[in-house]
Amino acid sequence: MMILKEPCKVLGLPEPKSYETQAAYVRRIMLDGFRLDTRVARSIGIGNLHSVIAQLRKKGFPLVVEHSAAYCPVTGDIPPYKVDVIHMSRLQIAEYTADKEKPSEACAKEG
Repeated sequence: MMILKEPCKVLGLPEPKSYETQAAYVRRIMLDGFRLDTRVARSIGIGNLHSVIAQLRKKGFPLVVEHSAAYCPVTGDIPPYKVDVIHMSRLQIAEYTADKEKPSEACAKEG
């Protein structure tokens, strides 16, 4: 399922790349410091944010999931019902980025 470019632009989110899966897009914007909630996710074409969260966690991607009221781009208000809100702390972003930049142990043994 594709991420919708125009709603992303309207909501101030980065433009999705044509080859990105929903999980890859969410991963990228989390690493850029954005927050995402169920209502915004639906408006940009992610019908089930909970499934994307499960995919990312299965791959060991660290993110924080909170449940709180959130702005609805469709109605323009904040309904009282709580939804999933995901984000990463600065420390999580720094640690994840540092881990990905380290050379693998196999490469280090060869050198």
